[in-house]
Amino acid sequence: MDRGRSERHPSIVDFLGFLDPAAPTKIGQTHYDRPILGGWEALQRLPRQLHFACGIGSPEVRRKECTEAERRGLQPATLVFPNAVLARHVDIGEGTVIGVGVVVGPCARLGRHCVINHQTTVGHDARLGDFCVVSPGARVLGNVVLGECVFIGTTATVFQGRCIGAGATLGANSFLISDLKPGQSAIGVPASPFSPPRKIPATPHIPVESIEQGPGGEL
Repeated sequence: MDRGRSERHPSIVDFLGFLDPAAPTKIGQTHYDRPILGGWEALQRLPRQLHFACGIGSPEVRRKECTEAERRGLQPATLVFPNAVLARHVDIGEGTVIGVGVVVGPCARLGRHCVINHQTTVGHDARLGDFCVVSPGARVLGNVVLGECVFIGTTATVFQGRCIGAGATLGANSFLISDLKPGQSAIGVPASPFSPPRKIPATPHIPVESIEQGPGGEL
């Protein structure tokens, strides 16, 4: 999807509330003035053709819950805050959320279910894998490649052209000037690894489950 045009046509959605599969007993409580609808069992009483956006900041937990939501028939919603600046030829994967004041450079590609937090920058020709989380104020410079489930901490910077392997973490306020292997964690200026490489499992492809629901809505 090319979202780099100056003309945008925002969709009007009906925000039904929150699902919390980890704590279904919270049903009936409110969060940010919206109801907690329950766990996955709530889908049986909710409208048909639901869309969802994931609010989890841990990439691997995010991947788990998004995969389960899609398996249960929910459709990912791609959300872009109105004042985000997207250059031409930017490709945004389904389910990705782009926050306030984000700048995305030309020909950048953002994977599925990423979080690009407020006041961050993604440079030209950068490639972000699925389920990446870029924390507030971080800078991912041009031609950077992030593997799946990478976490970039608050105000951290990834120097131009560097590659970060799947499942790796760059700590807050760090400046990365070398590549980072899959599963490694690094921190500092310049950033240096403090954990060994770790391979994360591939994202499973699970058949979609058919769920009986009521008429339409947004989650």
